[in-house]
Amino acid sequence: MATVNSLNNVNLTVSKKGTIIEDLTETLDFNDDVFDLQLVGGDYPDVLVTINPIELRKKLFNRVAISSDYTTQSNDIYIAVDTTSAVQITLHDGYEGEKLYIKDETGNAKFRPITVLGDIDIDNEIKMQVQFIGLQFIYTNGQWVIV
Repeated sequence: MATVNSLNNVNLTVSKKGTIIEDLTETLDFNDDVFDLQLVGGDYPDVLVTINPIELRKKLFNRVAISSDYTTQSNDIYIAVDTTSAVQITLHDGYEGEKLYIKDETGNAKFRPITVLGDIDIDNEIKMQVQFIGLQFIYTNGQWVIV
């Protein structure tokens, strides 16, 4: 796989099912449409990339099922917690705009809480103690905030 850091003197053509798209804002449905990007010229002549947003979203969505203590990773998105026992989750240092969801999927957090540790708002610990509770976190300004 080649990594392209810059594109100089390149024309970009976007097409859907062989038809060139003139107005990207009106025509492409980035939720459902499969579309092609073609780069012509520069160091990478005639490169054709087909993008399927549905498959891309499937690959980007990372569900992690846990039933014991866990430290989140930067590629985690959804932490599905089995609360048959109490669980402690330590949040990693995120990147600006990163999102993370934590959910009690078995409904026992009321009796077996989920403890979340890390730089969270102005605290270092959150206890999730409601059945089927779910929280969304966003990393911003050097800390996780609960939305």
